[in-house]
Amino acid sequence: MNKNEMILVTGACGQIGTELVIALREKYGKESVTAADRRVK
Repeated sequence: MNKNEMILVTGACGQIGTELVIALREKYGKESVTAADRRVK
């Protein structure tokens, strides 16, 4: 992965997204992975 590349995980608060974010951050570093989800009222 290049220094300028980023990973965006949508649905990051779900069951799969949570585990995916953890695994990706371990592999590529915290600064390379952004987690996003929507708020449900």
